[in-house]
Amino acid sequence: MVYCKTKQYRLDQVELKRLLHFYGESVLFVGVYACDSMTSTCEDLEGVYHVVKEVENDIWLHADACHGFALSFSDAYRSKVTYLRHYDSCTMDPHKVMWLPYTLSVVLMKNVDDFGTLSRTNALIMDDPLSFGKTTPFIGSKPYDSLKLWMVMKTLV
Repeated sequence: MVYCKTKQYRLDQVELKRLLHFYGESVLFVGVYACDSMTSTCEDLEGVYHVVKEVENDIWLHADACHGFALSFSDAYRSKVTYLRHYDSCTMDPHKVMWLPYTLSVVLMKNVDDFGTLSRTNALIMDDPLSFGKTTPFIGSKPYDSLKLWMVMKTLV
């Protein structure tokens, strides 16, 4: 894992480009915070996207939008996260802003076929060494749990 320096709480895009060139084909994934809950700073999602794709189109781009995804429901702030649609995946934790149950964390993929890479055969996800769990458990949806999230989202739109 390599960390990129930041400028004013956003990725330093010059440094990101340098790191991508330095590490070359060994870079598989670039992850960013769409909006940082500690600083209330929104990343330049479009700028990061273009830096990464200019260097290597096959690098997976992920945005941790756990805190910032809720901006998509705001007319005033939606533009800060609209570029999420270009990322390969993003995560959302509606318990942080929407006051929904903690277990409703969501992983969204641009390409539905990519969900197959997440399939697990182990029913005990929290004990799985490849689990997303440990901090925020990614345990998937239980019957009708996602309905709570869907109803809140439909209400906000």
